[in-house]
This record gives sequence, C-alpha cells and structure tokens, in this order.
Amino acid sequence: MGILTSSFFSKAFFNRFKRVTSSGNFIAEIDGFRFYAIMTVLLLHMNTNFKRVFPFGIAHYNKSGLDKFLTLQGIGVDFFFIISGFILTLPLVNSFEKFSYKKFLIRRITRLEPPFVICILVLFCLQIAVGYLPFRDNVPHLLATLTYSHFLIYGVWSPINPVTWSLETEFQFYLVAPLLAWLYFQKSGNYAVAAAIVSILLLYFLDVLFNDQIAALHLSHSIVIYGGYFLSGILLAYLYKKKPGMFALSGRWNYLIPFPFLLIYCFHSEVYNVPLLQLCGLILLFISGFRAPILNKFFKNQFISSIGGMCYSIYLLHYSMIYILFALFAKFMVISSYGMMFLLFSFTLVIIIVAVAMFYLLFEKPFMKPGWYKLKSQPKT
Repeated sequence: MGILTSSFFSKAFFNRFKRVTSSGNFIAEIDGFRFYAIMTVLLLHMNTNFKRVFPFGIAHYNKSGLDKFLTLQGIGVDFFFIISGFILTLPLVNSFEKFSYKKFLIRRITRLEPPFVICILVLFCLQIAVGYLPFRDNVPHLLATLTYSHFLIYGVWSPINPVTWSLETEFQFYLVAPLLAWLYFQKSGNYAVAAAIVSILLLYFLDVLFNDQIAALHLSHSIVIYGGYFLSGILLAYLYKKKPGMFALSGRWNYLIPFPFLLIYCFHSEVYNVPLLQLCGLILLFISGFRAPILNKFFKNQFISSIGGMCYSIYLLHYSMIYILFALFAKFMVISSYGMMFLLFSFTLVIIIVAVAMFYLLFEKPFMKPGWYKLKSQPKT
C-alpha cells in the first residue's frame, strides 16, 4: 500500500481529498475507520443487488458461506454511529463554556445539507424522468426524505434513496448530542464512564423487551434503538481526552487484532445474534485502530483515509449507482463463477470511487469550510 501511494499519487493529490474540519484538528485514524465502515456497506449492497439481478448466476449461492458473510456487512452503519458519537462530542469534553448550540446546528446543516439536497433532488428527478416513480404519489416521500422524517412517518425506507434511513438516525443524534455530552461530561472520572455504560445497557434491554412496540411506533431505525452506538462514541471521546494512554501505540495489541472481528462477526449472525457483544467488538476495533501498529498503519494510510474521507458522498450515491450499474452489466455479462463475481464487484467499486470523487470535490468539500455561506464584504474604495 505504501508503494501504491508513493508511486502513483503525490501528497498534493491526496491533500485535494483531505476533509476540512471545523476545529482544524485532523485525526487520520477516523477517516480510516470511515473507510472500513463504507466498504462494508458497499459489499452488503453489492451482494443484495447481485442476488436480485443475477438470481441464477452461481449455483447454490444464496445462503452460501460468502453470501452469509456479505450479508453481515451492515455492521458498517453501526460503526458509523460510533464514529459520529466520537467526533461530535470530542470538542465538548473540556470546553462546554464556549459551546453554542446555535453554531453547532448551523455547522451541521451547512456542512451536510447541500450535498444531501443535491443528491436527493437529482435522484428524484431521474426516477420521475424514467418513469420509475410517479410524480404526484412521491412528492410526500420527497418532502419526508428531505426533512429526515421518512421512516418516522411511513415506517419504511425512502423509495428515492433507501439508505437515507441512517441519516435520519444521525440527524436525531445531532439534535441531542450536546445535551448528552453535557449530561455525561459535567462530572469527571468514573461518573462519566459508569453513566455511559449504564445508559448503553438500558437501551439494549429496552430494545430486547419492547422491540415490537418500538417497531409499531416506527422507531425501529431511530436513536431509541441505535442510541447505544452513539453513546459508545461519546464514551470513547471522553476516554480519548481524559485517558490518552488507552489509545497509545503498543506492539502487544497486534496480537489482539483478530478479537474485535471475532466479536463483530460471530455475534452478528443468524446463529448467534448478540448485539451487545457485537457492539463490544466495534468498540475494541475502534481502540485497536489507535493501539495496534498494524491496524494503525493501515487506517492512517493516505489512500485508505482519502477514500474514507469521501464516505458521505459515497454513502449518498452508492446504492443508486450499484442498482444502475448491475442492471447495465446484466445485459451483456453472464455471472457463473465466483471469479466473475469478483470482477463485477471490483469493476463496480472502481467506477463508484472515481465518480464519487468528482461529486465530492464539486458538491461536498466546498461546503466543509466553516462560514462558506457568509457573504464576503466588498473592499472599500
């Protein structure tokens, strides 16, 4: 990977894709984590569409070992929630006195809304133009999608862009993140850690005991169910600031690398589905990304972190692109072996990364700069 990034791409090339943060502090590992999260989501949705478009391509593929493994890759969305909990509350650990809720929301809206609105409107117009969606019937779905309320209202994914359900969950967290951070950070030491752990356990048992009632209220994809992941991110942010030694490199952690993945994938399956242990695996992976030198080098690699830095644009566009590309490939490709399936996935992945890179530079990165919306004052003559 080092040879790849040094031979073919210069540092200036990667700097074009480096995200702009409001604090100016850039943690390369976080974009590496985003790479893992978005790649797992891509694998999940490529597998879903593969079975839809090529149902008879590979004999006995459904429920095969590979199919089951790829189906588990929805874990990436859960990891995104942990990352969001971490990055949104990290600046608040020691500086609540200067915090402004108004500025916080303005930053979130001006940073995320432009690419989101552009993507949803373009997809909506394309689907209307090709007759995929009837206009009149789907205007309410468009409005619900744009206001992050589609699943709360309809209890199903948006027909315009199904993956936006998780952005609705993220938006709910944005509204309460400062309050949660204040509740957990107002007292230091063991109080913050214990309070976060107890809250995570309470949310877990709430889901176990009242899952049907929660689903009936259209809250199965809300912060009520996924709050434990955000709270885990808040806990990690507190520990990162207060106990930096927990995130220091240690060669011994290389031996622990398999354990988070075992927890993640062994307890996120049809046989053993224990979300609490899977959450522990994601937390351990997060810490290992800082502590284990092998993982840390991978996550900090410029190529990896550059793709991770584009994860929001990739997430917005990937499902529609996979849907379209697979439909096109099906017209002239016959997938009858795992080798052909690998080529299909690889080719699709390359097209998505290249296309999204252009979208990212044009419609996401320009809105990362704080205050971009403010009119520049004209120089006095």
